[in-house]
Amino acid sequence: MKLKSKILKDFIVVAVASVLVTMISLSLFFSLATYSVMKDDVKDYGEAVAAFLESSEEKGIEHFFEDSDNYGIIVADENGEIIYDNGIYDVYEQSINAVKNGQLELKVGDKYCYCQKLESGEILIISQEMDSFLDLFNEFIPVTVSVTLIIIFVCVIISSKLTRGIVKPIEEMAIDMEKAPYDELVPFTGMIKEQRQKLDDQMQRVLEAGKIRRDFTANVSHELKTPLTSISGYAEMIENGMAKPEDMQVFGKRIHRESMRLLRLIEDILKISQLESNQVPKDLEDVDIYELCKECRESLDILCEKYGVSIELKGQTAVIKGNRDMLHELIYNLCDNGIRYNHPGGKVFVTIKSPVEQNGVNGVNLIVEDNGIGIDEKHLSRIFERFYRVDKSRSKQTGGTGLGLAIVKHICEQYNGAVSIQSTLGKGTTITVFLPYVQ
Repeated sequence: MKLKSKILKDFIVVAVASVLVTMISLSLFFSLATYSVMKDDVKDYGEAVAAFLESSEEKGIEHFFEDSDNYGIIVADENGEIIYDNGIYDVYEQSINAVKNGQLELKVGDKYCYCQKLESGEILIISQEMDSFLDLFNEFIPVTVSVTLIIIFVCVIISSKLTRGIVKPIEEMAIDMEKAPYDELVPFTGMIKEQRQKLDDQMQRVLEAGKIRRDFTANVSHELKTPLTSISGYAEMIENGMAKPEDMQVFGKRIHRESMRLLRLIEDILKISQLESNQVPKDLEDVDIYELCKECRESLDILCEKYGVSIELKGQTAVIKGNRDMLHELIYNLCDNGIRYNHPGGKVFVTIKSPVEQNGVNGVNLIVEDNGIGIDEKHLSRIFERFYRVDKSRSKQTGGTGLGLAIVKHICEQYNGAVSIQSTLGKGTTITVFLPYVQ
């Protein structure tokens, strides 16, 4: 519905309703006022007639009542026998009964009756027809219709001008939101700008999410294709008899290595998909981060021996509420990165600090520091992205999937924690994870 039509409709409804209410009120008022005046008039006339009857002879009654066509007049003797009745209104029976019961005023249908007992014992009954509420209202109908039509015509003109006055500033604001012609519209423009900014931000997030999904799909396809291509190539050479007997062990070792890489990649993809869709275990238990770090260190003994790197653990017992497997995955990935991207003879320092406060929240700091190859500053802003690799050739050599730090970041978010990184190329990397005590 157009604004002009709505305003016109509202104007007409209000105007017509006002006219009807006014006319009904006036009809009711005049009905009550007329009834009151008519009662007084009937009483005055009755008293005049009574005075005449008490001072005159009965033979002059007809002559006195010749011009009384507006009133019903009945005169009865003390026994109730009618002496005179001008026959205008038939109210005798009800009036006589009322007089016997001591009632001097009564309504008989739409007639008002006034009764008076004279000194002679005679009974005088004066009656007159009243104008009903509907009669008065019907008299107002022509006026009501005329006034309503005039008001509708006026409403059309006023609504047209009023609509233009309302719509024009809005149209001007649509062209330039900074211009608010009226002070009352300033909050309105502010709200519109805020909503528009929210829509723009939401659209940007949707576009970014779409891009991330497309990139993720492309990266997954590429990452899965690489080890599968290697496995397929070596298997084809063995199948076609192109591999020499002395190379069979080498090819088998390479197939096993690529298979393990493929399995790790699939596992990491499943983990990060579960984290992003919030399909994570909700059962929380008391987990000692210090003891969990000791377990991870033991799990990584073989990898440490392979790369010639050692892990040093410092700190004290620090218990938080969490899922043990997820927290183990977080610590394991951080230590695994510190080992793989290190020098022979390098070290990984794992430090537990508790209690610590961050943004008014108490928790535990897990600090994993290495003296390895480090990361160039230009890569730090993207280091937690999925499949982002600083040195792709080294990642393939070390068997990394490019998802380890992305998993760490998502686990931190699940626990309302935070993760930060500091690194210097050629000197090493420090990653700090804050985990609150209570989730």
